[in-house]
Amino acid sequence: MRDLLGVTLSGRNTLFVLLLILGLFAGLFLPNLLWLSNSTLKISNGSAWTLEKITIEVTGGREDIESLTAGAKTMVLLPVTGESDMKLRYRIKTGETSTQQEQGCNAGYIEAGMYHVIAEIDASGAATCSVELASLSRLLVFEMF
Repeated sequence: MRDLLGVTLSGRNTLFVLLLILGLFAGLFLPNLLWLSNSTLKISNGSAWTLEKITIEVTGGREDIESLTAGAKTMVLLPVTGESDMKLRYRIKTGETSTQQEQGCNAGYIEAGMYHVIAEIDASGAATCSVELASLSRLLVFEMF
């Protein structure tokens, strides 16, 4: 068998190349099955301050994140069971105040699978939450970074 580059491939090498290509595709798409079967929260801290004592509350559980530095992002699998509302709360000390303030957002309705919440913290430290359904057209690998 000849490929486009004019390199001759034996049966064993052809099988190896085919398995390698299938492995690469599986490595890109299999994490999406995990993503589709769970609900997630992606937090992006666009402020100049560290978020502390981050709490995520859903029906079925609660997740706590110690802190998220300025400019950092994180993704969390949500412990949702059934239908739920999601609430994000955090403490932030902005340059305008000397004490920490509690802020956050409510994402609203989500379910145990295929719902993805995006929480964006703006330059002032305020949060905006939005909810999307999972899509196979977007790869989890790219969503994480």
